[in-house]
Amino acid sequence: MRPVTAYRPKARRDPQVTHLFWQGVYYGIVVGLLAGAGLWGFLLLGGAGPALAADRGRTLLTLVSCGVFGGGLICVWVWGYQALLLTGPEIVASFGDRLGRLVGLFFRDEEMEDRELRVAAASQDLARGLLALPAGVPLMVVLGFRGKLAQLATLPLGLLSGLSAIAWVLLIAAGWQWLLFVKPKEPPKPVVASPQERLDTARQEAEMDSALQLAVAKAHRARVAGEPDKAIKILEEALRDADLQGRSVAHLQLHRLLGWLYAKQGNVDGAMVMFQTVTRLAAPGSPEMQEAQAALERLTRKAEAASGVPSAPVPTKVLDQDTAPAGPSSSATDAAPLSPEQGRSIEPQKKSR
Repeated sequence: MRPVTAYRPKARRDPQVTHLFWQGVYYGIVVGLLAGAGLWGFLLLGGAGPALAADRGRTLLTLVSCGVFGGGLICVWVWGYQALLLTGPEIVASFGDRLGRLVGLFFRDEEMEDRELRVAAASQDLARGLLALPAGVPLMVVLGFRGKLAQLATLPLGLLSGLSAIAWVLLIAAGWQWLLFVKPKEPPKPVVASPQERLDTARQEAEMDSALQLAVAKAHRARVAGEPDKAIKILEEALRDADLQGRSVAHLQLHRLLGWLYAKQGNVDGAMVMFQTVTRLAAPGSPEMQEAQAALERLTRKAEAASGVPSAPVPTKVLDQDTAPAGPSSSATDAAPLSPEQGRSIEPQKKSR
């Protein structure tokens, strides 16, 4: 025969514990979320905007984090306050007695008997409010496991509350550091164009310059009409205006035509400068490149024969202002009305006249 055991009904959870849990959740949602959002706005207005709202994603993340933190804080505080109010542990009474003198300073005008009662009630309530946050989680965990309201011993509750207070301090410090920490963005590395790329850009800008194109067309008509001096003047003025206005002067056909006009007028130095510029602008192996190199060889031999001394290639700087990187040195063009090449090109022409 099997032994008969007495029937023991299953212990029910105290409804006050369930009510306590959902009460904390309710206040955390209704009050805590708004308090967290208010904290986020207060920090934002207080100068933490670059850290809280660095971009759209961080703005949303920090706002949600502040709301969750505020909701959790209020929820835990309600748990602790209500649990201490229902269980009435001795730690509240002892802590309230220590706060009695401080609280009594605010009840000096009350009658003696009424004053002591009001000081004791206020001291107990203040002690309960101060202990609610560190004791909230430990009390809710213990009451959840037990399933009923029961008074906890002072020593275990004090140890758990101390550990909980340390955890809250660490959590708040870590959250504060995370909220205000923003990883600095690396500045974009400047893209430095190569000399050839700068030269190509300057050439493209000059080829699209309608003023230079019009000057080349006018100079062609003047040359055909037998007026080389007028053609030279048109091209020189076009180069001067473009240089003064900061536009690119790297126009291949303009320098090519001006080089032939200088050579025909006997301006060897000016012609060499123009043809050297053409060799820099023309594509390797192009007819313009071959023509300019051949012209430079003939002009060099002519200059050597005239002076009797082998002449070094004349350096050209007509394009330096277009191909050099922008910087403080580029301001030198504002001080001189003409570039060195234009000065060398125009001065021999004046002498020949």
